[in-house]
Amino acid sequence: MILVGCVGNTFSKSTFIPDSMKPDKSSKCAALIQEAHQFHQQGEMAKAEAACRKVQKLEPLNFNALQMLGAMALESKNYKQAIKFLTAAFNVHRNIPGLNVNLGLAYKDNKQPTQAKACFERAIKLDPNFGPAFYNLAFILAEEDDLHASFTMLGEAERCRPDHVPTLELLANVLKRLGYFTEAIAHYRRVLEVGSPNAELYFAIGHCYQANEANQEAVETYEKAIELDPARIDIRAKLA
Repeated sequence: MILVGCVGNTFSKSTFIPDSMKPDKSSKCAALIQEAHQFHQQGEMAKAEAACRKVQKLEPLNFNALQMLGAMALESKNYKQAIKFLTAAFNVHRNIPGLNVNLGLAYKDNKQPTQAKACFERAIKLDPNFGPAFYNLAFILAEEDDLHASFTMLGEAERCRPDHVPTLELLANVLKRLGYFTEAIAHYRRVLEVGSPNAELYFAIGHCYQANEANQEAVETYEKAIELDPARIDIRAKLA
């Protein structure tokens, strides 16, 4: 099970990935884990948790039960509980990129960025093509105003997942903050191509045009933003 999101651009769905699952020693545990997975997919979290707890009674250090309990705690925003279960799973099997990212997310959302970055960096070492690790590390670096390091990580995240909308949008935001407005516009435009248009995107593009002294393009872009969200007073102020 892996959650590949972050605060601000959260991906709330968790799914099993083949590399994250380990063979269970007993057929009973395997059946219970499958049952828990099915309940989880159906949104019946209490039943999924109950099935995992049954596994724990049979095998207290069952990796699959621990990582599922951790991921569900992360989804429910019980970050300390998530850290507890995911750390226990990590102590059983350390070399799984998705588990390291989940643990990193739990630390990040629990306001422990140093530990979170260590988890994401470990995931990158385990799999240099694992986009979620690069993206989440870049997100923390951007929050810490380490923009050049964030830009580097985002380049890797984009390499791994060229059409991942949150990566493209964060990259555009970082470029804008660095003052590379033409490059930022190109990435915002890419977001519009692969994602859904919204007022905030057009507002950001308009700001970049305005910073580049392309005033006509800025006005036209702000007008598109107002069409999508007529209540945005701050955008209207740009046209005053």
